[in-house]
Amino acid sequence: MISLKINASDLNKAARKFRKLADSIETAEKKTNEEIPKKAAPEIESASRFAVEDWYMSFNPEYYERTESLLNVYDVKPLSGEINVNLSSDELGGHRVGNDYIYEYIFKQGYHGGAIDGPEHPAPGTPYWRTGFNFSEWGRPAPKTTSAYMLMQKYISEKKDPIKELTWSTFIGYLKW
Repeated sequence: MISLKINASDLNKAARKFRKLADSIETAEKKTNEEIPKKAAPEIESASRFAVEDWYMSFNPEYYERTESLLNVYDVKPLSGEINVNLSSDELGGHRVGNDYIYEYIFKQGYHGGAIDGPEHPAPGTPYWRTGFNFSEWGRPAPKTTSAYMLMQKYISEKKDPIKELTWSTFIGYLKW
């Protein structure tokens, strides 16, 4: 038979130490949830900008002038416990073919210009250049490269966090698309 003698004073001391440890863990968790998104958000903003700029540089436009409106597609906001990356066509500036078209075909799919429909379109749904007098003829298919959206996801996932020696995978759980 084993007999243990534990006095109330020792139990109270142990309980206080456990409460103090639990409070320290809770404080560290709250601090981490607030600090990590604030410190990592500028890195995500930078990766997003590089992705869009790299997409622009992947093709030299022949038939259109760039407005660089894709730089307005993303909005990075650090919140408590997460980083919100909001992607929207709302801020594209009212392009003549429509913000949603630019967002879907240009930003997400990677096409560099082109029209997806029109009289005698050679492949409706696939962007083709318009050529000739008043752009009345169909030219070749619009070139397509890795989209800014895919580059953005790639660059963000490759980023290393700016805090100590932790790797970016530590923060991937904070990222909400």
